[in-house]
Amino acid sequence: MKNLSLNFKLDYVPSSEVISATLFKEWYPLLEIASILLLGTIIGCLTLLKLRKGDS
Repeated sequence: MKNLSLNFKLDYVPSSEVISATLFKEWYPLLEIASILLLGTIIGCLTLLKLRKGDS
């Protein structure tokens, strides 16, 4: 049991810089994909509106 307690740092408190860097590394690819999909959606809607105006 004593060896197990030595493996964990109970007094370690992560700083906000470490937390934000970790979150940025995890969420950055997801945000990048989401922004590309949003841009594609906007371009698609504008294209459909342009084609719709051309038909009438």
